[in-house]
Amino acid sequence: MKFAVVAFCLFLGACSSTSKQAVNSDTSMALAEQHTPKSVNGTFKLPIKSTALVGERVYLNTQNDYRDRRNISVEITPMLVFELDESYGTPPEKYFLNKLLEVKGEVKKIKIYVISDGKVTKDYYFQTLIKINSLNQINVSS
Repeated sequence: MKFAVVAFCLFLGACSSTSKQAVNSDTSMALAEQHTPKSVNGTFKLPIKSTALVGERVYLNTQNDYRDRRNISVEITPMLVFELDESYGTPPEKYFLNKLLEVKGEVKKIKIYVISDGKVTKDYYFQTLIKINSLNQINVSS
C-alpha cells in the first residue's frame, strides 16, 4: 500500500505544470546545435548587438559579426517590419539595437551557402535563426 501511495505522489508530481521561462542566448545556441536539423520551440532572451536591413527583411543579431558561430539572428518578415515601424515610430533595426529582447519562436541551425560574383559556391557556414512574423513574438525585456 505504501508503494501505491508513493507511486501516486510521484505520478502527480510528474504531471504538475512548470512555468515557462525564457532561456538565454547560450542555452538557445546549445539547444539548436543539439537538435539540428530540427528546430526547438521556446522563449529566448537575446541581447541585440548588431542589426541589418537586407532587402525588406530586418535581422537582429546577438553578435557584432552575424557569421560568428555564437550568433543568433532574429529574422523579421517584411510585413512585420512595417508593423513594428508603425508601432514604435522608428525602424526596427534602430529600435531594437542594444536592447535585451524576449523572442518567442523556433530556433534552428541552418546552412548558408556563400555567394561569390552572383553564384552560389561550395563554401558555407551555419547560422542559428529565429524567424518571426507576429508582434506577439517579440518584446523588449526589462
